[in-house]
Amino acid sequence: MLKLRLEGGLVAAWKPDTRRGPGRYRGEVAARRLATALGLEANVPEVWLRGFTLDELRPGLAPEAARLLEAEALPARDGRVPGALIPWIAGLRFPPLDREPGLGRWRRALAGAPSARDHDEPPEDAARLGELSALVVFDTLSGNWDRWSGGNLGEHPVTGHLLFIDNDGAFFASPPADALARQRKLLAGTRRFSASLVRALAALDADRLDAVFGRDLAGGPLLGADALAGVRARLAEARRAVATQALDAGAPLP
Repeated sequence: MLKLRLEGGLVAAWKPDTRRGPGRYRGEVAARRLATALGLEANVPEVWLRGFTLDELRPGLAPEAARLLEAEALPARDGRVPGALIPWIAGLRFPPLDREPGLGRWRRALAGAPSARDHDEPPEDAARLGELSALVVFDTLSGNWDRWSGGNLGEHPVTGHLLFIDNDGAFFASPPADALARQRKLLAGTRRFSASLVRALAALDADRLDAVFGRDLAGGPLLGADALAGVRARLAEARRAVATQALDAGAPLP
């Protein structure tokens, strides 16, 4: 990832296509487009497809960074290196929700069965639990295998919204089986869901997912057929979970 200052003053992170992670930048773009379809724009930062030539980038890079980019970048036929451009969020915070004790606390809350020790812990409010519930479903759909490795869950310094960041581990044609198993366990343990996401999930047309994810810079599909098939399968899985696991009582989450 490179931090770029563009003409006009915009500061952004740019994740290029590289030999170490070919195509992974597409996950960032696909995540934003899926978030838009599900009404989660506040939780997944804006992302744009942007390509740059090495000549355009070289003057602004330190020599070591320039050498690394030249060795690793995968230029397209037009000579530009495609990538995902994401506005830089100054002051981004990282709430301790991806590690204990925070992780266990919100998982118990979403299971609808708080333990005795929760009386000694400050509870998450309903809005935050709604975002965490949405995160569980969102990562199920995207097949994100890298959410819980650390530093992939942020908090906006102004709005306070939970940010589902670093989505380049999502939308693989064949996600790692062990990571998918962990995500399925999270989904299976969730009995409280965001009401707004449940409505958006029901309205998402599995037959039109190619339109949701759209095109890449070259005009082809952003996601390949195998990746789309995986999303369709996980969409059906998420819908079954919501239908069978949702609590019959209790106030719905936002």
